[in-house]
Amino acid sequence: MKWFAFILFVSAPVLTGCSQDTGLSAIEKLVRAQYPDVDQISTEELARRLGTDTTLVLIDTRTREEYDVSHLPGAIWVDPESTTFPELGERVQGKSVIAYCSVGYRSSEIAARMKDAGFEDVSNLEGSIFRWANEGRPVVTNSGPATGVHPFSRTWSRLLNDDLHDYGTATESGGQ
Repeated sequence: MKWFAFILFVSAPVLTGCSQDTGLSAIEKLVRAQYPDVDQISTEELARRLGTDTTLVLIDTRTREEYDVSHLPGAIWVDPESTTFPELGERVQGKSVIAYCSVGYRSSEIAARMKDAGFEDVSNLEGSIFRWANEGRPVVTNSGPATGVHPFSRTWSRLLNDDLHDYGTATESGGQ
């Protein structure tokens, strides 16, 4: 039900052609309201901490197809349907976990589930990979630098710079 309410709330500004930043800002506000117990970290703060903070673990909570198109450097893919997170195991014990997805909703849901499962230091990347990439920050594949981001669907693609759209092997009409 939360996802349905989220879609209804943000569809209007996205579909009516608001600016990317206005759309992302509206989503960020809704995410904070829907997940008040999930800490948010800005893209600026993450960029500052990357490379120097050895306690940082990034997790990508999008579909495997989205992750394979591109992800943040060093990110670990986590199945977005996970509730127990066995793939993380001791890799995150005593570390700061930052979850992200396309815009921050799915990753906030995962962060909330992780907290419920006993993980202590979990945050969401506000604006997630769309804001990160729109700001010109690096994304990668498992084999090197990437130039695009999977836009999830045509509707959500309006929040991502046009030159960053990369559906990989998916068709542009679908979303996951």
